[in-house]
Amino acid sequence: MKKLCLLLFTIAFTFLLAGKLNADTVYVNVLAMSFSPSSINVNVGDQVKWTLMAGSHTTSSMTVPAGAATWNYTFTGIGDTYVYNVAVAGNYTYECLFHPGMEGQFTAASVLPFVENFDYPVGDSLTGHGWTRHSGTGMTILTQSGSLTYSGYPSSGIGNHVVIAGGAGSREDANQSFDEQNVNGAVMYFSFLVNVASAFATADYFIHIGDRVAPNAFTLFAARVYVQDVSGNLRFGMSNTSTSTMGTTNFVYGTTYLVFVKYTISTAGADECKLWVFSSGVPLDETSAGTPEVTNSATNGQDIIDAIGLRQGGQAYSAQVDGIRLSTTWSDLVPVEFTSFSASTSGSDVILNWSTATELNNYGFEIQRTVSANEFMTVGFVAGNGTTTETKNYSFIDANLTSGSYSYRLKQIDFAGTFSYSNEVSADVSAPMQFELAQNYPNPFNPSTNIKFTLPQSSEVTLKVYNALGQETASLISGFMEAGSHTINFDASSLNSGIYFYRLNAGQFSEVRKMTLIK
Repeated sequence: MKKLCLLLFTIAFTFLLAGKLNADTVYVNVLAMSFSPSSINVNVGDQVKWTLMAGSHTTSSMTVPAGAATWNYTFTGIGDTYVYNVAVAGNYTYECLFHPGMEGQFTAASVLPFVENFDYPVGDSLTGHGWTRHSGTGMTILTQSGSLTYSGYPSSGIGNHVVIAGGAGSREDANQSFDEQNVNGAVMYFSFLVNVASAFATADYFIHIGDRVAPNAFTLFAARVYVQDVSGNLRFGMSNTSTSTMGTTNFVYGTTYLVFVKYTISTAGADECKLWVFSSGVPLDETSAGTPEVTNSATNGQDIIDAIGLRQGGQAYSAQVDGIRLSTTWSDLVPVEFTSFSASTSGSDVILNWSTATELNNYGFEIQRTVSANEFMTVGFVAGNGTTTETKNYSFIDANLTSGSYSYRLKQIDFAGTFSYSNEVSADVSAPMQFELAQNYPNPFNPSTNIKFTLPQSSEVTLKVYNALGQETASLISGFMEAGSHTINFDASSLNSGIYFYRLNAGQFSEVRKMTLIK
C-alpha cells in the first residue's frame, strides 16, 4: 500500500512539473519515447529544465536562433536533470539522438520592455535573429547598412536598419513575440524611427501589434500604422482594421521621424489607438506629447497583445524602420532624458559634464572616446541614480591626453542590460607651449605621489629621484616620450621619511623640485 501511494504521488508530481510553474523555470519530462510537453512557450531569461523519467536519452539542440547557445546532454540515470538558460528570442527545436523522431520545441519571447535596434550583420535575415516569418515567400526582410538617427531618442544611431517595401507579388512579413498583455484597460506603447522614401495614393500599413496564435500564424492585428501619398505629400494614419483613419498633417519624404503609438485594450468592444509623429524633440510622457496626429476608438482590435509585426503590403511604398521600443509605460521608451552634454579642456585633460532631467532604472554611463573615425573605446564609467525625476549632474575627466581632436559619447545602460547612446561631443587638446615640471601632488605624501610634466615636443626624457645627499634613489623614466602632458606615480614605500628631490631632463630642458615624504 505504501508503494502504491508513493507511485501515485510520483505520477501526480510528474504531471505537476510538466509545465510552467513560475516566470523562471519551465519543466519538461523525458519519457520512454517522448518529451512532455513537446511544445512550450518561454520568455528570454527563463530556464528550460529536462528531467529523465524513463529510458536512456539525450536532449540535443537541432535548430536555435542566431546567437543562441547549442546544447547536447546525455542523461546519466532516472531523475537526472539538464538546465538550459534562454538568452535569445526565437524558435528552438531539439531531439534525442538515441531515438530518431523523438523531438520537442519551444518558443522564446522577449520580455518587456522590448527593444529592436537591428544590431546584426548587414544582409542578415530577421528570421535568424528571433523574428518569425508568418506570411509571404519573397522579398525577405534583411538588415541594411547604417542606422537612423534622431537627437535624444535612446535607440538613435545603434546597429543597422531594415527596409519595409510594399508592392506586387509575395513579400515576407515577420513578427517578434513579447510578454502577453490581456487585461481590460491594459496599455501598450511602442515607438520607432521611420524614414519613408515613397508611398501610394491608397493607404497601406507597414507595422502593427496583435495576437500571435502561433509563431507562423499571425493574422489578428491591432494598432496598424499606415502611410499614404496625398498630392505628393506624406501622411500617416492608423487603425485596428484594414480601413485606416489618416492624419491631416503633410510630412516630408526622406526625413526621419519619431513615431509613438498607444494601444488600450477594451474587452467590451472597440479598442483605442493613438498615433504621434515628431520631427524633433522626444516627449517624456503622453501629456508633453500633446494632441495625437490620429486617434481611433471606433474599431475593434485584439484583447490579447503578444507580438509586433513588420508588413510588406500590396501597395507600393518603401520605408526605412529602426529603433523599435515597446513596453507598458511611456517612460520605458525614453528611460533617460539628457538635458545637456558638453566637453571642455584644461591643459591636457578633457572635462565632460552632463545632466539628466529624468532617469528610469539607470545603472550608469560608460564614457566612450574615439580611437578612429567610427570606432569608440570605453575610457571610464560613472554610476547612475536608478529611477528619479530630479535633475542629476555628472562629470568625468579624461586626463593626460596627447594633443589632438577627440570625440566622446555616453553609453547609458539600464539594470536590464538595454542601452542607448547620447549625442557626440568633441574637444581639441593643444600641445603644451613649453617644458614644465609641476609640483608633485600630494605633498607631503605617504607612501605615493604623482609627478606631472609637459613636453612641447617629443624628447628623450629622464626623471630621477635623489635624497638630500644627492644620491639617486629611483629612476622613474628613461627613454623617448611623445609631446604632451604626462603623469607618473612614484611609490616611496621602501624609502625613509625625509626631503627628496626629483629632476626632469628633456632635451636641453632640466628642472628640479623638492618633495617631502612623511611616514
